Amino acid sequence: METAKIKDKIDQLNRKHSKIITNSYMGFLDTIVGGFNFYENANAILISYSDCGVRRLVFYSNDVEHLRALLSEMPAGEYIMEKADRIGFESDLDLCGAGFEKLKKLDRYSNNRIDELLGSDIPVLKYRGAVSKMVFTAAHRENVNRLLYETFDARISHLPDERLLSEQLDAGEFVGVMGDSEIVTLLQRRIEKKKFYINQIINIGKKDNVHSVLLEELDQFVASGGKTVYSWIEDDNEASIRFHEKYGMKKDGTYVTVYSYHKEGLA
Repeated sequence: METAKIKDKIDQLNRKHSKIITNSYMGFLDTIVGGFNFYENANAILISYSDCGVRRLVFYSNDVEHLRALLSEMPAGEYIMEKADRIGFESDLDLCGAGFEKLKKLDRYSNNRIDELLGSDIPVLKYRGAVSKMVFTAAHRENVNRLLYETFDARISHLPDERLLSEQLDAGEFVGVMGDSEIVTLLQRRIEKKKFYINQIINIGKKDNVHSVLLEELDQFVASGGKTVYSWIEDDNEASIRFHEKYGMKKDGTYVTVYSYHKEGLA
């Protein structure tokens, strides 16, 4: 089915019901590379697609039972679904009641005055210029890819496939520090519309490395007029929470819950 037809069906469902809950947005179909499976009934739509070997789900529904009916049509295996909420404005669709299990919760941390913080006397500023930063290129693709997949759970972190990783390297999103022959510090950051997104941080070298690299990037960001920094952090990752708090970043009330759904095969 063409994505334009799916968008029409989503629009029809939204017009039919006064309240539809979804874990996605209309533009997501334009980002899918490869095929996907589409399921629908009178009150729900379910789309599954592969993301670097992880089978992810997108839903539109106003009722758990109608969503459960679509889940019964899928092939056996593990599926991952993400759902974003904001404290005080949570949607009331009970995914656990539909057979999902909570896998991980990630809180969004942010600081919309990073310029003021970098102009203060916070302790981490002592690491400015501690190491020489480099921008990783296509020549480092294998090293970067291996480090990402060895460090992060692809079900929880959206890791890039070969095509996307090449695009991100060409865009200069990965910076860090090299050891003798391996990357010891890796920062992936993306800047859009005066907003700085910390996507991934890996540091197996000295703590000076990661602070020095991030500070240089943030200084450049602020110099160009930027003020707001975002990062998603697993709620049980105490080390990462403490690291980001050093940069004045706090939970802003938006969070994502990652769910796992196990579809059993025929006996």
